[in-house]
Amino acid sequence: MPSEQEKAPERRRVLVTGAAGFIGSSLVDELLARGHEVVGVDNFLDNYGREVKLANLRAARDHAAFTFYEIDLAHDDLEDVVDGVDAAFHLAARPGVRDSWGRHYEEYLTNNVLATQQLLEALRARADVPLVLASSSSVYGDANRLPVAEDAMPSPVSPYGATKLAAEDLVDLYKKSYGLQAVTLRYFTVYGPRQRPDMAIHKFIRAILDGETIVLYGDGEERRDFTYVGDAVKATAEVLARGLTSGTYNVASGKTVSLAELTASLEKVLGKKADVTRAPHQRGDVRATHGDVTALRKAIGYAPATALEEGLAAQAARMAEEAPGEAPAAATAARRPVRSPKVSVIIVNYNAAHVVHEAVDSCWRNPPAGGEVEIIVVDNASSDGSAQALAARDDIIFIRNRHNLGYAAANNQGLAAARGDYFVLLNPDVEVAPGVFDKLIDFMDENPDAGVVGPALVSPAGRLQESYRRFPNLLHLIGSRKSLIYRFWPRNPFSRQGFYGQLELERPVKVDFIAGAAMMFTRELVDLIGPLDPNYFMYVEDADFSRRARDAGYYTYLLPDITVLHHWGESAALHPYRVVFIHHISMMRYLRKHQPLQFALYLLLLPLVGVHLLLELLYAWRATRRRKKQLAAEREAGAAEQRDVSGRP
Repeated sequence: MPSEQEKAPERRRVLVTGAAGFIGSSLVDELLARGHEVVGVDNFLDNYGREVKLANLRAARDHAAFTFYEIDLAHDDLEDVVDGVDAAFHLAARPGVRDSWGRHYEEYLTNNVLATQQLLEALRARADVPLVLASSSSVYGDANRLPVAEDAMPSPVSPYGATKLAAEDLVDLYKKSYGLQAVTLRYFTVYGPRQRPDMAIHKFIRAILDGETIVLYGDGEERRDFTYVGDAVKATAEVLARGLTSGTYNVASGKTVSLAELTASLEKVLGKKADVTRAPHQRGDVRATHGDVTALRKAIGYAPATALEEGLAAQAARMAEEAPGEAPAAATAARRPVRSPKVSVIIVNYNAAHVVHEAVDSCWRNPPAGGEVEIIVVDNASSDGSAQALAARDDIIFIRNRHNLGYAAANNQGLAAARGDYFVLLNPDVEVAPGVFDKLIDFMDENPDAGVVGPALVSPAGRLQESYRRFPNLLHLIGSRKSLIYRFWPRNPFSRQGFYGQLELERPVKVDFIAGAAMMFTRELVDLIGPLDPNYFMYVEDADFSRRARDAGYYTYLLPDITVLHHWGESAALHPYRVVFIHHISMMRYLRKHQPLQFALYLLLLPLVGVHLLLELLYAWRATRRRKKQLAAEREAGAAEQRDVSGRP
C-alpha cells in the first residue's frame, strides 16, 4: 500500500498548456488527483469540435483547484499565466501528420514553434520553474534501428515532425542561454479515452461500430508503438514528482503492433468484424515506430502496465459514453450528481432484468458513510429488456455493449470509467446490506497487506455459500462443480480440492481468492497489477486477479461478519452447456498461465479429459431441455389460468 508520503505529495501550482486536448486534459485530471493546483491554458484550435474539448474539461472545471484561461500562446500576454507557477507542462500544439502538408503548415508553425518560443520567453526569467515539453516520436522519422533510443539522430519525414523538432531545439537554446530546467518527452502514438477524432484508433472504433469501412494505408504491416494515455500521463506526472529537470525520454509501450493486428484486436474487443479496404501509403507516414523506454525506466521507474486490448476496451467505452446517439453499441443515461465518489460499484448485467435493479437500489440505500458512491452498470448485449430499462435510469453510469464481451472485459470497461478510490465488483444478483461498504473500507485501511476483500455470500434461505476458495489446480478442473463427478458424488475428493475444509469463520481470514460476485480492491492495486484479464470470458478471472495480487505481495481476505444476499446462478440457468464449456476453457487458461507443469500433465491426459468434457456437455444439454420444457409448461399453465379468469378461449 502507498506510504503516507505518497498519499500526500507536495502541493504545487502547475501550468498545463493544451489543457483541453486529449493528453492535456488527462494530465490535468491526474495532477488534480495528486493534490496539485492546476492552471490550464487552451486556445481551442478548430482541428476538431470545441464542444469535445470542453467535455474533456468537465470534471476539472468543477474542481476548486483548477483555473482555466482561454488564450493564444503565440499572440497573447502570458505574464499573468506563468505568474506564481512552480512547474509547467507544455502540451499545446497543432497535431497530425497528414494535415501538416500544404495550406495548414502556417498553423503548425504558429502553434508548435512560435507558441513554444513565446512560452519560453515568459519563463526565461524563471529559471527555477521546470518545464516539461511534450514532443513526438515523429522527430525520429523512419529510424534505421528499432527500438529507437533517444540518442538516435532525428530525421522527421513530415512538416509536423519538423515543427516538433524545432520546438525541441528552441527548448535546448533557452536551456543553454538562460539556464532553464527542461525535460523533453517524446510520445509514441498515444491512444485511449478522449483520443482525438482524427486519430486512427478513434476512426477505426467508430467505423466498426457503425458498420462502415476502415481504410488501411499501405499493406497493413506498418507497425506502431501504441501507448495507453493512462501510462503516458502517469509518466508525465512522475517527472514532476521525481524532481526530474533535464533530459530527453521516450514515452512508449515498448511494444510494436501492426495495423492488421490492431484491427484484429479491435474486432475482438468490439465483438464485430471490420470491413477493411486498402489505400496507398501516405506521405509522412513512417513504416514503423518502436520506442526504447530504458532511459525513462531508470529515471522514474516507468513501467507501462496497460495491455492493448484493455486500453482499446476503455477507449470504446468512453466513446460510447460521450456520444450515445452515435454509437449503436452503447448508450449512457444521465447520472445522479456524484462529484467525488469514494466507492465505484461496477455491475455487469446479462439478462438479469429480474434482479439487477434491486442490486442497484441496494447500493443507493446503503452508501458508504464517509463519501459518495457511483454505480456503473455494463450491459453485455442482454435480450430480456433489461438494457432498455437500465438506460432509462438517471442514477447510474450505463455502458451498453452490442455484443457480449465477457465478464472480465465488461468489468474492465467499468473500471476504466470509474472515479472512486475503492472499486467494488458486484454480480447483478447480489443485494448489499447496510454498512457493507464502510466495513470493507475500514478493514482495507487498517490492513495494508489486504489487496482484495469480500463479504460472505448467503442465499435467500440464509445458507452460507462457499465463495472463498483455493487457487485452481488440475484435480479441481476434473472434479469441478460443473462436472459429472460432482453431480453424482458431491463430496468426492477431487471436487473438494478447490474449497476449504473446516475454516475458522469467526474473524477475517486469509484465503486464496473470493468469488467475483462481491469483492473490493483499491485503485492503487489496479494501477500496480492491472485490471481483470479479459482473456477469461467468464469464470476464474477472480482467481487470476487474486493470484496476481498475491504475487505482488497482497492477500485476499474473507470478512465473514459481513454478509450480502446472493441469488446464485440466475443468469446462467438456461445455458448450462455453455457454462460447462466456458468454465473448462477458463480453467485451462489459468493452469497454462499459473501452473505450467499441471497444464503439461493436462495435455498428456487430454483424450481422457475430452471424453469427460463431452459427457458433461451431454448432461448439461439434457438439463437445458428439461429446464426449457419446464418453463414452457409454466407459461402454458399461466396462460390457461389467465383464460379461465377472463372467460375467453
